[in-house]
Amino acid sequence: MPDTLGMLKVEGARLLPFGDARVRLLRRGGVPTGVLVIEYIDNPAETCPASPEAFADCAKRLERKRHAVFDALVGPLRRRYGPASVDSHFGSDEAEGQDPQQFSLTWKMQGYTLELGTGKEPSGHAEWTVRLVAIRDPEYPFL
Repeated sequence: MPDTLGMLKVEGARLLPFGDARVRLLRRGGVPTGVLVIEYIDNPAETCPASPEAFADCAKRLERKRHAVFDALVGPLRRRYGPASVDSHFGSDEAEGQDPQQFSLTWKMQGYTLELGTGKEPSGHAEWTVRLVAIRDPEYPFL
């Protein structure tokens, strides 16, 4: 179903290697833009116990899972498309490049771009993500 921004979104899609994933088809002015986003998302603030030790252990497990999802994607993409350009920025203007765990890899091909990124969700929430984006729209990002 379209959300308030007009993008089509599916939550909880089961996709390997993501597991439960969020899939979005971005739209602008009611028209698909040619941007498809598939994301693995974790939010320790919502899913981990409140006690400091238990929270730390849970957050580490989520971080290991996030790295495993990223690693499962990056290998096949490198084999298929070759070396990627590395950008220490991920997401929006929020503290980009300040966290060594936030970065994206980009493969540019004729007519489209693939971007694989990991880091904190740019909306400012406590969500971490591994995001695979297929981009045909030359004006992306526009949100």
